[in-house]
Formats: sequence, structure tokens, C-alpha cells
Amino acid sequence: MGKSKMQTLFIENEKAGARISCHLSMILCWTSPPG
Repeated sequence: MGKSKMQTLFIENEKAGARISCHLSMILCWTSPPG
């Protein structure tokens, strides 16, 4: 039981991390001048 729970938490963290890095790269794209 503990193992599957840890795995679920890990997957959720991966999803959140991907979302955050996506937001960060979008912000960087918008704030940095083109070129």
C-alpha cells in the first residue's frame, strides 16, 4: 500500500513540475525580447 501511494505522489509531483516549468518557459518567452 505504502509503495503505490508513494508512486502516486511521485506522479502527481511530476505533473506539477511539468506544469510549473511550462509556465516558467512561457513567462520567459513573454518577458525576454525576441532575438
